[in-house]
Amino acid sequence: MAEWLDEAPYSALRILEKLQEMGFNGGYSTVNAYVSSRKMDLNEKAAVRFEKMPGKQGQMDWGFFEDHLVYEDGSWKKSYCFLMILGYSRIRYIEFVTDMSTNPPFRCHQNAFRFFGRIP
Repeated sequence: MAEWLDEAPYSALRILEKLQEMGFNGGYSTVNAYVSSRKMDLNEKAAVRFEKMPGKQGQMDWGFFEDHLVYEDGSWKKSYCFLMILGYSRIRYIEFVTDMSTNPPFRCHQNAFRFFGRIP
């Protein structure tokens, strides 16, 4: 469970779901207490900020909205968020998709580059 918190900021509810898939019979309050204590430890770690010159760097990440489904093409689908942030100006491009196959990530990158006017 500690590895899950180190690799991504999972919520206590999502960790409980993952544990239940593995046969865990405990309750939410137990998992939430552990996650809360671990997140306090993780928040105390120093964050090293690095600066880049204009146009030199952009960072992207995906978000998953586990509590929100989108009705599309006659069915309910999971909602994902593509986010790209330019390193110098911190300008953000955000796009929501319901498909994580190969094409949408490429399309999101192309749309972000078009939005920024270039490729960082």
